Amino acid sequence: MIIRSVKLHRVDRRMTRGVATSLGSSGGAAGFLVQIEAVDGRVGSGWAHENPYIAGETVGSIQSVINEVIAPYLVGKNAYDIAVLMEGIEKRLVFNYRAKAAVDMALHDIVSRAAGVPLYRHLGGATRRSVSCIRMVGLDTPDEMVAETVQMMAQGFRHFKLKIDGAKDDVDRVRAVAAVMEAEGRIVLDANQAYTPKQIIQLVNSLHDCPAVAILEQPVAVHDIEGLALVRRSVDVLVEADESIRTIGDAYRILEKNAADIISLKVAKMGGLYWTRKIADLCQSAGIPNIVGANVGSCIIDLVHTHLACSHPNVTSFACEIGESQRLVSDVATGMDIREGTAYVSDEPGIGATIREDLPV
Repeated sequence: MIIRSVKLHRVDRRMTRGVATSLGSSGGAAGFLVQIEAVDGRVGSGWAHENPYIAGETVGSIQSVINEVIAPYLVGKNAYDIAVLMEGIEKRLVFNYRAKAAVDMALHDIVSRAAGVPLYRHLGGATRRSVSCIRMVGLDTPDEMVAETVQMMAQGFRHFKLKIDGAKDDVDRVRAVAAVMEAEGRIVLDANQAYTPKQIIQLVNSLHDCPAVAILEQPVAVHDIEGLALVRRSVDVLVEADESIRTIGDAYRILEKNAADIISLKVAKMGGLYWTRKIADLCQSAGIPNIVGANVGSCIIDLVHTHLACSHPNVTSFACEIGESQRLVSDVATGMDIREGTAYVSDEPGIGATIREDLPV
C-alpha cells in the first residue's frame, strides 16, 4: 500500500469550557487533521494541535515539519511498514512529538482500515472492551470547580482529575470537589510541576482524611527525578509521572529511580502509538502500570487512546483520561462512544473515526 500524499487540513475549534493549569490555560484547539492517502485511494487520519507551553509545538511548527521533513520521506513508501517509517522519521527529526504522532495515527488508521479490522485488533486484540473515564476539572475557584464536577457527574462521569497550582486554596479545592462526589469516585491531583517535594508532601498529608484522593500526578519539576522519588516514598497515594516522560529513555530513568507508581501514556506526547507501546512494554517488564492520559483535541485522539487502553495489558483497569474531545464546540470527526462515564472501543475498521465532509482544503 504505497503512500501517495500526506495532506494537512487546518482546524480551529473552540471549547465549551477552557482548561486552566499551573502552566497556562487554553480555550480551544488549533491544529491539523493529518491525512495519509495511498495510491489505491485509501485514507488514514491523525490529529495534531498546538500547545507551546506544554508541548513546545505551534501550528506553524507542526505544519512545517510535516510538509518539509515527514511528508517527503513518506511519499512512495509502503504504509504497512510502520516500524520502519517511524524509526526513519526519528532519524530525520528531533522532538516535534505531536507532529510525529499525527502521522503515526494516520498510518495505524490506514493499515487497520486496509485489513478491515479495528485498530485494537491490529494491535493484538482487546484485553477489555471498555474503560472508565477520568475527566479533567480545570484550575479555578473551589465553587467553579465544584460546578464543573457536578455538571460532568450529571453525564455519568465518576472520576476526576483536579488541576492544582500550589496556592493556599488547593486544599479547599480538593475538599470541595470530594464533598460532592459519589462514594466510588476517585480524584487524581494534577499539579503540573507546581510544587517542591516538601510542599506537596505536606499537602497530601493534610488530605489524609480524604479517601477520594487516589493518585498524585507530576507534582514536581520535570527533571527532579530524585524529588519525585522522595514524594513517592513519603505519601500514601499513588504517584504518577507525566511530563517527566516523553521517550523510552525518560521512562527508563523513572523506573531506575523507583520514582513513580504509575506512568502516564499519551500518544501525542510520545510521538505516536509505535513509541507509546514500547514505553508501555518497558513499564510492564518493570511491574509499573500505565494510565492513559488526556489530550483536549479531536475525538481522533480519544479514539486512539481507547484502542490503546483496551489493547495493552499494562494499562490499569481502574480508569483512564478519555473524553476531553467533548469539550469542543464542534469536531472534525465523529465515532467516539462514551456512555455513563465509560468509553467503549470501536469495532469499525481503523480507529473508527468518520471525518466530516466539509473540511477545508
